[in-house]
Amino acid sequence: MVLSFRPMPSPRRQRGAVLFVALIMLVVFTLIAVSGVSSSIAGLRVVGNVQSQTEVSAAAQLALEQVVDQVTNFQHATDTPPPTQSINVSIAGLSYPVNVTLNCLGSAPVAGYSASFAASAPSESYWDIRASASDPRSGGSAVVHQGV
Repeated sequence: MVLSFRPMPSPRRQRGAVLFVALIMLVVFTLIAVSGVSSSIAGLRVVGNVQSQTEVSAAAQLALEQVVDQVTNFQHATDTPPPTQSINVSIAGLSYPVNVTLNCLGSAPVAGYSASFAASAPSESYWDIRASASDPRSGGSAVVHQGV
């Protein structure tokens, strides 16, 4: 068995090869890091928007429930304009302005009363309640409807 030796390339031909490979790897790692940071920032924005929308919807629902709990809100005749109420709802230390509009869809006498008593018989009324809330921080808004 004969061993053959190849002559080593001269140092002048190898100059800068390691530096070139290291720079290429540095650029690739930098691109991966920038992509990861960009992706996480986009994810944080999405989560923040979802949280803001959930809080605004909860504020609208809470204001709607406060209005439904008050019986005096439903004593308006059908020919009067729908009353609008402005309510500030506080959730997690933040205040959300909410406008609640009551709209009477109609009323009808309760069935089961005699004709002679019909004039003084109680009547059922049907209402559409609309709560519109807005978030002063993000500018988002939510509208909730409920029938009563």
